[in-house]
Amino acid sequence: MRLGIIAGGFKPFTSGHFSKVKLSLQRDDQTMIIYSTLSRGEGAGKLDDQQLTRMWDLMTPRLGLMGVQSVRARTTPFRETYSIIGALRCILGSFCTPDDKNTISHFNLQQTLSGIVLYGSSKDIVNNFSRYVGTDREEKYFGNLVAEGRLKFCTDSGADAYVEDGIDKDTAQSLSEVRGTHVRELLAKRDPRAKGFLPNFLTEKDRNEMMEILGG
Repeated sequence: MRLGIIAGGFKPFTSGHFSKVKLSLQRDDQTMIIYSTLSRGEGAGKLDDQQLTRMWDLMTPRLGLMGVQSVRARTTPFRETYSIIGALRCILGSFCTPDDKNTISHFNLQQTLSGIVLYGSSKDIVNNFSRYVGTDREEKYFGNLVAEGRLKFCTDSGADAYVEDGIDKDTAQSLSEVRGTHVRELLAKRDPRAKGFLPNFLTEKDRNEMMEILGG
């Protein structure tokens, strides 16, 4: 079984993030989002922990209907991702620590797990994961998982996933590449264009509720 992971702060969760989820749903046996509700940063559109919690309370059951597992990080999303990578090494029989066993239980990982694909922007994937590949730290963090093809990194934009939904290429590109900063700025101004960058699995009613939640 191959697991696709999309990890991040998601402030907020946008059409760009969802394009990665759509890719994983097409390619992997299981899809997992690891998120945080901790507020961070200053400036226009800053979202606090209460807003982010309400956002995930609304989205989690809807994502669940698609077979997506949404899990709140105990620490940070990227640290949790490393914990799951360690758990995969445990499942494959490399070695196990008590933390690995706790991770397997917390994330409800199956013993049939055989590989992981990490989805994200090129910047996030390089900064948080792939920069260690080919260095003396690769063994520490990944063991032989990359060399064996059991850990992969995907930085595809996800635009093609929207095109397959019948959306024109230019719009699909815009939806898949939108930055969270831009959406936060629109939300801070109560600009209705922000609604167009919310994930398209939400109904119109859901989107209006999200605008109220995220607009503060």
